[in-house]
Amino acid sequence: MPPAPELPLEPNPVQDHPFKRFQSTLDSELWSRLTTQASQLGITTTALLLTAFAEILTRWSKRPQFTINLTLFNRLPLAEQVSQIVGDFTTLTMLAVDNSKLTETLANRAKRIQQQLWQDLDHRYFSGVQVLRELAKRRGGIGQTLMPVVFTSGLGVLEKGGSWLGHTVYGLSQTPQVWLDSQVEERESRLWLIWDVKETLFPAALIDAMFESYVTLLKQLAVAENWWQATTLDLLPSAQSEQRLRVNNTQAPIAEDLLHTLFIKQALATPDQVAVLAPGRTLTYDELYQAARQVGQWLHLHGAKPNTLVAVVMIKGWEQVVAVLGVLMAGAAYLPIDPELPTERQHYLLKQGEVTLALTQSHLDSQLVWPEQIKRLPVDTVDSGLAVLRGLPVLNSPLDFITTDLIQSPANLAYVIYTSGSTGLPKGVMIDHRGAVNTILEINRRFQVTATDRVLALSTLNFDLSVYDIFGLLAVGGAIVIPSPSGRRDPSHWAELMVKHGVTLWDTVPALMHLLVEYQNHRGLNAPLRLVMMSGDWIPLDLPDRIRLLWPDIQLFSLGGATEASIWSIYYPIAQVEPTWSSIPYGQPLTNQTFQVLNERYEPCPVWVPGQLYIGGIGLALGYWRDEAKTQESFITHPHTGERLYQTGDLGRYWPDGNIEFLGREDFQVKIRGHRIELGEIEAQLLKHSQIKEVVVSAVGESRYDQQLVAYIVPTTHSENQTDYHANDQAAYGLQKMHGVITDPMERIAFQLNQPGLRHFEPPLPSVALPQAEIADTAYLERQSYREFLVEPTTLTQLGQLLSCLSPRSFPGAVLPKYRYGSAGSLYPIQTYLYVKPNGITDLAAGVYYYHPLEHRLILLATEARLDRHHYDGTNQTIFDQSAFGLFLVAESKAIEPMYGQTARDFCLLEAGYMSQLLMMEVPNYDLGLCPIGGMEFAPLHAELGLSDSQEMVHSFLGGRISAAQKQKLVQATAPSQTLEEELKRYLAQKVPSYMVPNHYLKLTEMPLTANGKIDRQALPRSDSLNRPLVARVAPQTDLEIRLAKLVQRVLGLDSVSVTDNFFDLGASSLELVQLYNEVKAEFQRKLAIADLFRLPTVQALAEFLSQRPESPETVSPVITLEPTTEIDPERAGYLQSNLDNLSDDELDSLLTLL
Repeated sequence: MPPAPELPLEPNPVQDHPFKRFQSTLDSELWSRLTTQASQLGITTTALLLTAFAEILTRWSKRPQFTINLTLFNRLPLAEQVSQIVGDFTTLTMLAVDNSKLTETLANRAKRIQQQLWQDLDHRYFSGVQVLRELAKRRGGIGQTLMPVVFTSGLGVLEKGGSWLGHTVYGLSQTPQVWLDSQVEERESRLWLIWDVKETLFPAALIDAMFESYVTLLKQLAVAENWWQATTLDLLPSAQSEQRLRVNNTQAPIAEDLLHTLFIKQALATPDQVAVLAPGRTLTYDELYQAARQVGQWLHLHGAKPNTLVAVVMIKGWEQVVAVLGVLMAGAAYLPIDPELPTERQHYLLKQGEVTLALTQSHLDSQLVWPEQIKRLPVDTVDSGLAVLRGLPVLNSPLDFITTDLIQSPANLAYVIYTSGSTGLPKGVMIDHRGAVNTILEINRRFQVTATDRVLALSTLNFDLSVYDIFGLLAVGGAIVIPSPSGRRDPSHWAELMVKHGVTLWDTVPALMHLLVEYQNHRGLNAPLRLVMMSGDWIPLDLPDRIRLLWPDIQLFSLGGATEASIWSIYYPIAQVEPTWSSIPYGQPLTNQTFQVLNERYEPCPVWVPGQLYIGGIGLALGYWRDEAKTQESFITHPHTGERLYQTGDLGRYWPDGNIEFLGREDFQVKIRGHRIELGEIEAQLLKHSQIKEVVVSAVGESRYDQQLVAYIVPTTHSENQTDYHANDQAAYGLQKMHGVITDPMERIAFQLNQPGLRHFEPPLPSVALPQAEIADTAYLERQSYREFLVEPTTLTQLGQLLSCLSPRSFPGAVLPKYRYGSAGSLYPIQTYLYVKPNGITDLAAGVYYYHPLEHRLILLATEARLDRHHYDGTNQTIFDQSAFGLFLVAESKAIEPMYGQTARDFCLLEAGYMSQLLMMEVPNYDLGLCPIGGMEFAPLHAELGLSDSQEMVHSFLGGRISAAQKQKLVQATAPSQTLEEELKRYLAQKVPSYMVPNHYLKLTEMPLTANGKIDRQALPRSDSLNRPLVARVAPQTDLEIRLAKLVQRVLGLDSVSVTDNFFDLGASSLELVQLYNEVKAEFQRKLAIADLFRLPTVQALAEFLSQRPESPETVSPVITLEPTTEIDPERAGYLQSNLDNLSDDELDSLLTLL
């Protein structure tokens, strides 16, 4: 049985709810017509009136399935004189209504209600009260079974229409637990329609509109018999209908421009105007135009054409602007791909997009793994100045660039952006030029954007806010201010750029503006910001006032829509935030776009009634790239109007003033920090993991502004996946395959404890005690195998200092240079090779290198080589996941066999042992750690390292950054702790973007189910019951750690914190990290950048970093870098020199390099 009608309720109702009566009458003629129609339909007049009442409830209820409480006059024939007894003979029955069928006519709905009513009356001896009691037992309380909407029919009860009772002067029913009592009765040949309502329970004027529509419907049914054959009825009050037409009357002339032709017109008009301001680069409109033309020419010559995709794989930079313009000039559409995505996902997007051409940056061209069929152009090589600087070939072509705007159409694809997909695979939204241009011109017109404006472009290229950042400003002659890639999430960097470049426009998700406001912390910001546009997520209600504290005259706008509808489709100017609001209004549609709130039958929802949000107009996407099924599912044709609409999946409702209120979603799509996430995609990936049997992913949090992803998992076994050291030890070294090797875990432990390497004498022989040298404990503790590494990358300085121990030194009079380790015949046949993981070492591209010991130089051998965890066995795979680089010691037999013959290999092994010991003794001095690796397949690596038949790999290491605390504690010979949670995080990081990796994983023995067998999400543990895994908790030790821990506890609201707890794992948001930054800076008065907290997200790492701040800057690395440092432009250099006291370490390094 469905619940009661879900009518809109007043969010803050008064405590007293008096009843108010609404009444009207139908004259005898209209009533007679309805009586005749009921007879023709084969139903009673009560069923006819009940059907009309159900139609009204359907339109004003959240769902078309509900239960009405019917009052029946039921004088049971218990005595002959029962009809003469005065008393209350009413009973209740529950009538279930289902008006969800789209093609069912009103007449058929009426007949079905009549049939249901007769069936229910056959069981009237089991009263409605008894039904409610049974429902209360099953649903857990009376509150879950309240049926407060009542229909009472008095038709046929009184003889002669009750005229003998006289005239009604005043009447009112006040039944407890009833909200709306609809009564019908006949008096003096007229039909009386009466509603007694607790009006204050409902929003103002809602009941007036409902009752008006009820009366109007009955009158219309009396005079228009064709209404009975209609499947949908016009039930909106006339004032609301007129308002909808007025709000959605947004038609205006449609521009025939293309995204890039808007720019070209501006470039020809103002060639010397600044277009792009980026770290180290400033481009005028003409420079940008010429660079984009070269890119477009290259693409055109390599086959780019309309409605094909060219990938743009870049980090934030001026090259992105050149790239997208070049793609469009070549006639193609651009496909932005974030280079930080897992390789597997990058390759999926390239394959799904049928990409053969890609634009990238030089460092990514060498770092990323590219499919063979992709032709690539590093856009930074197009500019001749940078080409010379980087030693790269200059792109020159004698051919004139072929302008393609003449053969392009506004209906051609402009870009494809992939969003999260519910089936486990992302879907590509196809936007044409016409829709994107319409939005851009509308925003520029509505908000008076001109050539004097500058926008801070914080959004990534695969987020559609970037479309406006680029093309919106370039269409009017404005400038795009681009942050450095490392500062994209650093509000201190934003503030610097805003002041330096005079930023006037802000266009981001609310969370980023919230970060800026929190960082400023009521301090003024001398930037000429005039317009703030926030979209993509909920806007905190206190944020507008906090923004106005910084800029009192600011214009604030909420924008909304969908990627599937050309950036934005709706807007709302934020003035005064009313105290009764639960959210900032969504607003009204933009030019040439429409917004509708429809119910399940695609009928317009009245004011205050929630419904699905649909977008219409020319901004709609063409569909999903190469996915017709999903396109048909999401882009519908309205069954009554024939209009093409996009079903957003969002809920909303109209306010009386014509604005829409956004209500969120009821499905499994969520927004986390502006990212649209399909929970089903995460679940689909987790279910592919061998240790997961069932999984549900949910977004939890105390408020809509503080949501985190939580994965509820049922493992394939009920026990936590605790890694057994000895089992993994055997797997790591392949011992199971060897005969005569102890494999039983307990026997292996016993064998170790016997210390079999010591010689035992029976009987004991005479011995001499030796004097003990003074050796510090650190000598024993620091020389160890480090199996866990920090997440922060190793620096080139650290690597160079470590490898220095392998570099020889020349002395006067010596023929050969002197090494720190021995070698047979001073031949030194052991060579050192290095594998650098992507982003493993700062300022060093990923790939394979040969270390030249005499020159102390890394020689790049291959960028395509890619080692992965599958090259390693057992627990070594986990160590590889955490490492930054691999070291390989390779014996070159040609360098020693001519002198030592068959014993050459033995000497090579000895030399590798000397080198290994030296490396492991030296490595902790540079805050690095090494783990010797025994279990791996050497043979497949021959090709990866480019080795010849005369070379043999004899030993290898995995390395990375370590903390000071790791050097001071004894690490037992056990595998690194690897909970199932850690394994799943690493697994998902290789499959989906980082923002889709859940923060917490909660293990369940089974999923809670509803009565019909579906997963009961309401029964899943809430956020306050999520327990972090009990892993090695380390209490703060030093004064610095103790003070930091207290700050973390205060900001995050925790009772305690381990110094090794990751702030993000503790649930910290970016906003809370900024709050922590302000607290730390105020507490310790030391130089600190916000990026440092993101880079060092534990108390231990942060304390170590702060303790070193008074020390001098680190020394310049003696390693010869492969790429020269990028220059800074003179304007930025002047800014840095005038603000020396506030520079970050990176900025100081850049300035010193320039000077």
